[in-house]
Amino acid sequence: MKGTILLILVTIGLSGWSQTFMKASDLENLASDAWKGELMYKDVDTGEEVTIEVEMTATTTNNRKFIFAYHYPSDPKADNMVQFKVNGKYSKISSNKIISRKELGNGLVQVVTKRKGKDNHKKATLYYIYTFGPNSFSLATEVEYMGQGDRLTRSKYDFKK
Repeated sequence: MKGTILLILVTIGLSGWSQTFMKASDLENLASDAWKGELMYKDVDTGEEVTIEVEMTATTTNNRKFIFAYHYPSDPKADNMVQFKVNGKYSKISSNKIISRKELGNGLVQVVTKRKGKDNHKKATLYYIYTFGPNSFSLATEVEYMGQGDRLTRSKYDFKK
């Protein structure tokens, strides 16, 4: 009996150490200068959803480090660049641990990372949901405030080639 309980406890303990990884093939369609789509974000002051047009170019030199150049046709002053980097083991994106990877069908793969941080000056857990596909890419940011169980979608980029 003691042996069975010990085995169960060890198995539960080891499952907490398991690591989720993405695959190099998840990123094979990301580098492109043809991404067009929209950004939806929730205004932190009003709570209203705002949607604007956006274009993106994703360039890479080694298929692990990407530079996203965002262009907002209605507000070129907001144009910016962001670095997206996958570690050598494919277990982190931009230093955030990958907590899940799902194949959704039709060549789509969803990868979720999370980190502790702040949103609207409140402590929160931030979830980044990446969906990679042959002709589509999306990145959603969801926020879960400490002490609350519900998540809200703070922003979501949706792109198509």
